[in-house]
Amino acid sequence: EYIRAGAIKHFALSPRYEADLQYSLQIRRIILSENIDIIHAHELLIGSLAIFGAWLALLSCKLRRPPSAYSLQRIYHVHTPFSQWQHKSFKKIPALIINTIVNFVVGNIFATNVLALTPSIKRHRIYKEFILPSKITVIPNGIDLSVFKYSKSERMKFRKKYNLSSNDIVIGNISRFTQEKGHEILIKAFSEVLKLNQFSLKLVLAGSGNLLNSMKSLAVELKIQDKVIFTEKFDEEDKIGILSSFDLFVFPSYAEGFGIVLLEAMAVGLPIIASDIPVLKDVGGNSLEYVHIQKSEKTIINLAKSMDSLIKDKSKLIEMKEKSIQASKKYSIQIFWTNYKTLYCV
Repeated sequence: EYIRAGAIKHFALSPRYEADLQYSLQIRRIILSENIDIIHAHELLIGSLAIFGAWLALLSCKLRRPPSAYSLQRIYHVHTPFSQWQHKSFKKIPALIINTIVNFVVGNIFATNVLALTPSIKRHRIYKEFILPSKITVIPNGIDLSVFKYSKSERMKFRKKYNLSSNDIVIGNISRFTQEKGHEILIKAFSEVLKLNQFSLKLVLAGSGNLLNSMKSLAVELKIQDKVIFTEKFDEEDKIGILSSFDLFVFPSYAEGFGIVLLEAMAVGLPIIASDIPVLKDVGGNSLEYVHIQKSEKTIINLAKSMDSLIKDKSKLIEMKEKSIQASKKYSIQIFWTNYKTLYCV
């Protein structure tokens, strides 16, 4: 919104291909012409090229006669480790080697700081990518806790829109329909839960993505299409209503950089079952239940049992709601801002 309003000067750039040195040179030119003091670059491809461009800008200043005293903070911020991405195995091994080398070089040589969202990602950067511990700072994401609160009126509004009764127990998930989000496992597990009890259950899957249609087909194949609601793309302001309408949040991701929607669900006070990947355990701590997620029948059964057990245990659900709210307080936007002010030395 600020950019569209013209409040922030910006340059629209994107690399044409991997290892696009022209992109790095464009970054270098902008840094020098605008006298930029801090560059904060996200994700692997754009981040590595941008940090290299920033390093070239600093090198240009040092090679001047007389050398310039110009300093430039170069922050490299890759959210999800490449090893956790969902790739075909025959493609992943050579790509993993290349990306490990890129992260090692960019993190140790070209960047002044490397950011990690959680302690487990920091450990990955140290032991898998061989980045110096002194380079790495852990700063978790944050949310506005005054916004993400349970709303009874929004719950009723969302449930009315999708013909959900007050007696329906709603299991929900919000995420892109992509391979790493685990929708297939969740839908199959939900199908098993329907066989285990007589409650009126519904599964709400909010979001869009390239696997949306195949997941709709899966629900039809399992003959549970009348029990599964796909909201498709939704407006951000509808998120409180969606979360408030849930009775149980299930987050069976194979990979996450942080899981911001998990944090939002915690703040709303939802009991949560999540995959046991380290990054989600960092965020959720002991306030969540965890299930090991892999593509197997065993995972489907284990997730179904976990969901069924919680649905039947009202006291446990109430206890988990309170734990979620308390755990979310560590991730306020105020703490987030303070951490970044310290990082940026402002």
